[in-house]
Amino acid sequence: RNFINSHPDKLVVIKFFATYCKACRALEPKFLAVKDDKQLVGLPIVWGEYAFNKDNKDFFQQLSVLALPSVHFYDGSRAALVENFPCGPGKIRVLKKKLARFVNSRVDPDTYKLLPTMDQQQQSS
Repeated sequence: RNFINSHPDKLVVIKFFATYCKACRALEPKFLAVKDDKQLVGLPIVWGEYAFNKDNKDFFQQLSVLALPSVHFYDGSRAALVENFPCGPGKIRVLKKKLARFVNSRVDPDTYKLLPTMDQQQQSS
């Protein structure tokens, strides 16, 4: 939560993986290709990764990480989970579509900043 809370003006994308997981290792270069996509430069996105181990199993369950690899999108402005999906190497298109949908709906195309949510707009009125 500290990582998410420290980026209130960003979309936080976190990949959950395990070092022993074949699908996780196969996803890595594809995930990096999305992360390093030139079209995303300047957008309010922060990328993170969290490795599973026996000591953080309960933490992963609390976050509803049900399969590895998985990807979560958090709206930093609300510290809220907006997407949670298993993302093996064959689902990289799903990751790209979900990312594009979030960016198109929540990022101002002129300023490249997160737009306020409906809740935030109502609170400031």
